Amino acid sequence: MITEPLLLCAISLAIGVLVVSADYTILPLSKEDCDKFVKNLNDKRREMVKRMNISDAYELTWSPELAKEDGEAAGITMLDNENRAYYGGNSFDELSQEFGVQLKGDGGESYDNMQSLLSPIHRTIGCSGYGDTTYFYVSCSLAPGAVHDVPDESLETPYFFQGFKGVPGSKCAAGYENNDGLCALIGSFTTKKPLTKPPVKPSTEAKDKDSVGVTDVTSGSSSISIIVVFLLFFVSFSYWF
Repeated sequence: MITEPLLLCAISLAIGVLVVSADYTILPLSKEDCDKFVKNLNDKRREMVKRMNISDAYELTWSPELAKEDGEAAGITMLDNENRAYYGGNSFDELSQEFGVQLKGDGGESYDNMQSLLSPIHRTIGCSGYGDTTYFYVSCSLAPGAVHDVPDESLETPYFFQGFKGVPGSKCAAGYENNDGLCALIGSFTTKKPLTKPPVKPSTEAKDKDSVGVTDVTSGSSSISIIVVFLLFFVSFSYWF
């Protein structure tokens, strides 16, 4: 039997859900815009890792699961942790400009990941759009996260994952391989075939040699013809006289 307090609690919960739904309407993002955004981030990543010689940076891939998870958390403030990193803005362009921060080289053999869409440790990304008639907001979740929770309450800054420098794409985790400097999922890209070199044209010197050879053969044939004609003339002359 449902008691009155329990019934009131259920009604309040239902009203709360309706209010949240009314405040934030999930708006679809076009596949074209999502693909363009991810490609843009990967292009910037490649430029960064080649400039800094980062050996363990990953190529971002789109995750429908992260996109769904991000949409379900619409309007909720999420804190970065070791599993997720969260970024939001009014458009993909704004996100890229504000949070596409590149690491700066310090000359060391290692580097600290940072809170950036270009953090080398991120491997997957999923985004969602939401808003109402007056505004639009894009939110993105990336995994894994770039930072741990604060390990010590006395510390004011979180602990960042550390990565290592070297030949770009040379220190990939199992299941990944180098794709032009970034560690990409095996089978997610096609290795380009080497360009076929055009046939080598003969040099001027080679042409001259060929011409000389032909001239020699022609000259030899002409000389033999003259000798044959002379012998025939001589035999004919001896016959008549």
